[in-house]
Amino acid sequence: MQLRSILPLMLALACAPARGQGAADDMRKGSESLAAGLWEIAAFHYERSLHDSKLETEQSARAAIGLAEAWIRAGKAAEALDLLEQSVARKHPEQPFWKGQALAASGLLVAKVGGRPVRPYQPQGIWEDVAMKESTTRFYRTDSGENLYRRSLYTLIKRTALAPAMDILNAPNREVSCVRRDRTNTPLQALVTLNDPLFVEASRQLAARAVDAAPAFDARLDLVSLRLLGRTFS
Repeated sequence: MQLRSILPLMLALACAPARGQGAADDMRKGSESLAAGLWEIAAFHYERSLHDSKLETEQSARAAIGLAEAWIRAGKAAEALDLLEQSVARKHPEQPFWKGQALAASGLLVAKVGGRPVRPYQPQGIWEDVAMKESTTRFYRTDSGENLYRRSLYTLIKRTALAPAMDILNAPNREVSCVRRDRTNTPLQALVTLNDPLFVEASRQLAARAVDAAPAFDARLDLVSLRLLGRTFS
């Protein structure tokens, strides 16, 4: 075995905490290693913390997400994808992240802070079926221009007709205080990212940027991968 292949493990063992220290210490070291760009060491600590039977559900989810990030940055995408499909990782809800990720990757995201609520894409008649005839919010009128690409924080909310994309991705309905978001995993979530106008536009914009930036297919693939995953495809 080459020294280069075992060096990360040797460094990880050298940094390993003494016996008796808990998973919290491993998670802290994993976070510090991620920040320092030491992917293999971060993966070692996060993976070991996941084996602690005393780890709470929320901490397990954080450790799983940290391990997946370390694996992705270390070029182990297959292992990361397998982990992200497991229930321990699915307990870490980040619905607004998906919208922000799609917009940021495509270059459409409007970073402006503050302002009035906005009305992004929604299905036709979304408010009409649940509104009274006298209601001032009976009809939903989609905004235009940059208001279509604001963060979901600024989306106008009608509590009786929550935006379907946000509802499907487990956003709270704002009727009561929410201290922990529910988490589900259904085919509808995949269909949102495949068919929602926001994601379709973001995909087209990202593809157009890749075509303009690089003449070769492999270079375009690397650009898209870099925007979405933080690393090249090859």
